Amino acid sequence: MRKIRCLMFVITAGLACWCVAGGGAVDGAKIDQGKTIEQIKEKGEFSADTAKDKVKPQSPAKLYAVECVAGRTYTIELRSEEFDAYLRLEDSTGKIVAENDDDGGGAKGTDARIVYKAPKSGTYTIVATAYGTANKGKYTLTVVHDGAGAPPDIKYLIDVKAKLTKDDPKDKDRGGVCYMKSYKIDMKAQTTYVIQLDSKDFDAFIRLVDAGGKEVASDDDGALDGLNAKLVYQCKQTGAYTIVATTFAHPDTGEFHLRVHAK
Repeated sequence: MRKIRCLMFVITAGLACWCVAGGGAVDGAKIDQGKTIEQIKEKGEFSADTAKDKVKPQSPAKLYAVECVAGRTYTIELRSEEFDAYLRLEDSTGKIVAENDDDGGGAKGTDARIVYKAPKSGTYTIVATAYGTANKGKYTLTVVHDGAGAPPDIKYLIDVKAKLTKDDPKDKDRGGVCYMKSYKIDMKAQTTYVIQLDSKDFDAFIRLVDAGGKEVASDDDGALDGLNAKLVYQCKQTGAYTIVATTFAHPDTGEFHLRVHAK
């Protein structure tokens, strides 16, 4: 019988994680059962074509960005009846702050759960993967929090509501099919920018182009909220950039909301 592994307990300057065993919270990471706010609910599937995990290269993995607020406790669960679920949580620098194998229980006792109290606000990455190798199957990922803490005030560099129409130009760099609007922005080196494009009318897609016309980053569904796009980009060179707000694959039109801020 395989051993149930406990979460790694990591402490660095000002950063700590808590592990849960047998459904109880350790070191103060309590969940207020009377107040849980759902942040993410995602159904996915591992197939033969799924990318492999960078830490466990024989296992499939999918990445999910989650915005965390300092002082807020998050419960992250990965459930599957088709494979042995495994979860890993990384902070904005890529450091592993928590991981878990079987604390989520489930029908086969192999669901994964992380309970984590964020020591600082920022964008964390959930790595949904499997304990063994060559795993396939469907899964459900959920994230809920206790509502504690207060989100930091955000100063937006761009905050615009607009509409794609048939009068807009088409994105020639992607085959000339999709309508687009472009927005200029000055970026500074060694600064991380968060670019989000939300729409209820179309599948949002973001492209970021440098001053020379070269695409340096793009995103389709990174917001993990419907078909909204979210791009987190660490600028390497100061200069003028262009944000292209467009659609994923079809010449759709409709309203959208574009926001950009520096972290």
